[in-house]
Amino acid sequence: MLATASAVAETIVKGRVIDASTDAPVIGAEVELLRAAEVLAVGDSDNSGRFLLSFAFETTPEQRALRLRVKRTDYATGSAKVIVTAGRPDRDAYDVTMLPDALARCVSGDPYLVTVGRFFDPPSGANVVQLSGYLARALSLHLAPELQKKHLPDGLQLTFVECTGASPHSLAHLANYARALGAQVFIAGDVIETGARYTVRTYFGDPYGVFGPDTSVVNRDVDIADPAAVALDADTYAHMLVALTHRYVENGRHAECVDICVAAEQLIQELSPGQPTPKIISDQREFCAARTENARLLP
Repeated sequence: MLATASAVAETIVKGRVIDASTDAPVIGAEVELLRAAEVLAVGDSDNSGRFLLSFAFETTPEQRALRLRVKRTDYATGSAKVIVTAGRPDRDAYDVTMLPDALARCVSGDPYLVTVGRFFDPPSGANVVQLSGYLARALSLHLAPELQKKHLPDGLQLTFVECTGASPHSLAHLANYARALGAQVFIAGDVIETGARYTVRTYFGDPYGVFGPDTSVVNRDVDIADPAAVALDADTYAHMLVALTHRYVENGRHAECVDICVAAEQLIQELSPGQPTPKIISDQREFCAARTENARLLP
């Protein structure tokens, strides 16, 4: 008996190409649909970032795994999985995010990453392009060694990375930058005054969107000439440490959240003696402690 050829039909895969840091459409990206190394269809994203690929594909009931590959010269390659069954894709549309090259260079893969982005120059025009590096080094020198001495879950330790290419032009994008960079907290800001020392405002974004776009701390009398001597406001340390709890809260691990908050309170007293415990830490500790107690009461 002769084998019959598989039936084929027109299949359409469509979607959008989006900048991972801003949610803006990526225009003019080359979009390929592949089965293994075989290119099934090629197209470009339009002025709204949308693409549509049409191709002939077998209508057999077995699932077929395909892959979208998206390229543009100033972005790292983006991709998305596509499953086709009986000639139908598993989604009506696919969002493919792309990371600008300037950000892709800052992705390290560390699980507890703090990324320090661009700090904008003051109105006087003084160039503070090196401030990101100074702050990242200062945090590594001050915060990381002391954190290692504390009792923390999962061997949690912070890694601080400078990323001057991370230059958000809207505070609404801070959480996007944290997600795109794989950071537990993303820090950016601006310089309010300059002189022998700096007054620096820091803004914070986290991948869960807990910090609002107006979350900021003013750090006064910041000496960037010597990272070992930099002393930041207690609230700046507090926001970074509380950001570490967000992953645990999302996963219902409230006891670990309490442990982190206790360590954070101790650490800030050591780094900023005489300053009261920042409210953001005490509030988070109470929030997690209440949920830990409630969990114990459940049958």
